[in-house]
Amino acid sequence: MELPKVILPIDPNELYRLYAKIGCAVWSIQVLEDTLSYYLIMINKTPGKISAEDANKQLGINRRGTLGKLLVEYKKEKKVDLELEKRIDAFLQERNWLIHNSRRSHHAALYHVLKNEKLKELFERLDALADEATALNKCFVAELGEYLQSVGVSKEEVNRNANKVLHSWMND
Repeated sequence: MELPKVILPIDPNELYRLYAKIGCAVWSIQVLEDTLSYYLIMINKTPGKISAEDANKQLGINRRGTLGKLLVEYKKEKKVDLELEKRIDAFLQERNWLIHNSRRSHHAALYHVLKNEKLKELFERLDALADEATALNKCFVAELGEYLQSVGVSKEEVNRNANKVLHSWMND
């Protein structure tokens, strides 16, 4: 049986905006995942107790895991205050919505008849998710910076290494 061919009225500009916002949220989440991967290796594997080779292997393992797994490990290894724990749990729920349910629950928002408020709500939700990923990332980066200073790594050394990484990105 052949399905009828129906062309639904989707504004290509709105579709582009939606894809851009989804991409921004996903990449912001991936930055957070990467930070958590580094954080867990550096905090849980005290420098000097793990070789660079083993740290890189562990990083590869961490990167294959899910954000949920990384956050569970983080909460297990560190006493997390209730406010941050609630924030992390709410963020993870939103991340899971994006990856597993967002299309199914919001695809109709793109059609002209429903587009105005529904699409605006969807864009706002995606923006909020990307913003929270960035804000949480800043929290973990700050925590990691404090840890590095506590074990004798200066801000200057951190900045030098960060600049080397940025330079290598621009020249690859």
